[in-house]
Amino acid sequence: MRYKLVTGLIAGTALGVVAGLLFAPKPGKESRQFVASRSTEIRHKTGGYMHAMRSWRKSKEPVMAGSYDWRNS
Repeated sequence: MRYKLVTGLIAGTALGVVAGLLFAPKPGKESRQFVASRSTEIRHKTGGYMHAMRSWRKSKEPVMAGSYDWRNS
């Protein structure tokens, strides 16, 4: 179930990017440069989030999220 949600989010993002490129008001070269720079930023941010999640899973310690503790079920 969780993988279907992630797959749907990724597919929706990809479709949004394609639609944005098709209807972009800028010329092709500028659009490609913009997409390349944004994708690099997103890749670095995502890598940081993934590293944090993996280290959390390995440590098995509760994570504070607001005023609640996330605990292992």
